Amino acid sequence: VLFQSILERSAPLSTAAIRALRKSPMDLDVYAWLVHRLFHLTRPSTVTWQQLSDQFGHAYAELRQFRRFFLDSLARVRAVYPQANVSLTEGGVTLPPDESRRSYAANSSAGTTNCTRPLSSGLATLTSVLKLVPN
Repeated sequence: VLFQSILERSAPLSTAAIRALRKSPMDLDVYAWLVHRLFHLTRPSTVTWQQLSDQFGHAYAELRQFRRFFLDSLARVRAVYPQANVSLTEGGVTLPPDESRRSYAANSSAGTTNCTRPLSSGLATLTSVLKLVPN
């Protein structure tokens, strides 16, 4: 059941992005979170700074410290994931649905691996990425 759930809720990750971000656990976490959220959204969603801090920033005494650190990480993530058209507001981050997910889902259900780029050219799922990131 867990394995099937993982397969149903997986999202395509770029191995090139993972390589580029591998020196920062926070960057990897933000990248995986962002890809997953954008891939599965059906309508825009806003995540508040407090919600983000609760998920990513437990070590920060003040929300503004977390926000600065998160924005630095997000800038590095967006450099390798330019399709992430997130909007920053005073209240948090607004996430739009990822339009490429429709073509990916259609190709996946048809039994093909060709979406915006073939799997062999750099896309992976969260389940296979775990093998790529060294301990």
